[in-house]
Amino acid sequence: FLFISRNVTIRKSICEHLSCPVRALLDIIVNFKMSWKEAQQFCRLHYDDLSTVSNIEENDILMNTKPFFYKETEHSVWKWSWEEEQATFTLWAKKEPYYSGPDNCAYQDSRAGDWYSVSCSLNLTFFCMNDAKSVQSSNQSKGRLF
Repeated sequence: FLFISRNVTIRKSICEHLSCPVRALLDIIVNFKMSWKEAQQFCRLHYDDLSTVSNIEENDILMNTKPFFYKETEHSVWKWSWEEEQATFTLWAKKEPYYSGPDNCAYQDSRAGDWYSVSCSLNLTFFCMNDAKSVQSSNQSKGRLF
């Protein structure tokens, strides 16, 4: 856990408490690079899943923190790793999504906040998320690092 704890930053998302009208999640910034599948496995093992973005405010928070962020696509429908929800909010750069390989993922450019399509095998930094309710009830359970 020493390697992981030195390379993980826990940052509160948009809300500081559960009464916030926006989804209250903790974002965990992982400061080393992995492929999308490796990142998903890492997040599911140590936290809940890869982070999602529901609106421009959440996109801006991620943009100001770390350069990259992932999501998956299947059959031209972009889905989040978390419960395989279809993405209802997107912020594609001009002429995106463009990558048309066998495995498509997206990353966020931290300078502009725009999203670009890339191969899921590309190693990038990523965010994990924790449900605030599970964090509040048990900060030391299930391998979570606090």
